[in-house]
Amino acid sequence: MSGATAVLELLVKQAPDYLPGLLELALLRERAGARDAAFPLMRALRSRAGQLPPDELVDGPEALPARFYLASADAYLNLGALE
Repeated sequence: MSGATAVLELLVKQAPDYLPGLLELALLRERAGARDAAFPLMRALRSRAGQLPPDELVDGPEALPARFYLASADAYLNLGALE
């Protein structure tokens, strides 16, 4: 397990509603070829982002609106359904 993976897993465990952490861990798992591990994270990201007002800024390395996270999860989940 890489250092980044360990840090992100701990972050998501301690702060499961932190959208940037969910997104980054899901993408890291995808890049590592662990798509089965990425999908549940993207579904959780979609669920949590969908509960927020679309224009609400989500704190993170860069403040981004909730709609960014929702769109990212939707794009990933729809892509997976097409393959």
